[in-house]
Amino acid sequence: MRPRVRPTVHASRGIAEIVGTLMLVLIVVAASIAFAAFVASYQKQLQTQENATNQRNLESLRVLSLAEVHPEASPNQTNLENFTFVLASEYVNPSTIISISINGNPLRSFAAMELSPTPGTVHCNSSASPLVLVPFEQVEITVVTDSAASAGCGYSFFSSLTFPLDQFLQVSLFTQLQNTFTNVFLPPTAVPLPDQVQVLDALGLDVRNGAHGFQQPAVKSRLSAERSRSSNSVSRRGFATR
Repeated sequence: MRPRVRPTVHASRGIAEIVGTLMLVLIVVAASIAFAAFVASYQKQLQTQENATNQRNLESLRVLSLAEVHPEASPNQTNLENFTFVLASEYVNPSTIISISINGNPLRSFAAMELSPTPGTVHCNSSASPLVLVPFEQVEITVVTDSAASAGCGYSFFSSLTFPLDQFLQVSLFTQLQNTFTNVFLPPTAVPLPDQVQVLDALGLDVRNGAHGFQQPAVKSRLSAERSRSSNSVSRRGFATR
């Protein structure tokens, strides 16, 4: 019977050192791969957040004008009737408007008509169908304040509301990028005479208004612009944005 050959102590230690070294290399490689994957994922998430923040900061929407659809000639009118406002996008990418509110009251439905870059047809939007504006597009939004209206897009609000002419109007736009754009329109005042406009112009003030338009103090502008705004406001009740 052949005797068993027992491994020496030095041989056992050599094998253990090799196995230990291999395990250490595997651990280092696995840790490096995991760390690289974590860094790549973090960088991707950070870039996504930075891009979203940049896009949110670049988005810009403005209400250019607001006017009554069919202004009444009677001076006894106290409430603002159906009105429209021109909404303009100053953003290089499409903007999605998820909600529009007037004085804090969200619109249930409204009519939107494309004005530029290419005029389009009128289509109805609601709280369930967001309004999408292409880059640098302008649209005219029609708000119906007659609660009995059934034609077209119907009544624009969820409950019966009135908008007195002697109170301000606040138009707020809420977008998919979590931006809020607000424009405030001030109550109307009397139209200044030409000599009064010259005095205001000399003082560096500009009263933007129409015959029945909402107005606000603004930066200095020319007298010809004042006369143009006053003459154009006779047939349609105009408003000026803050």
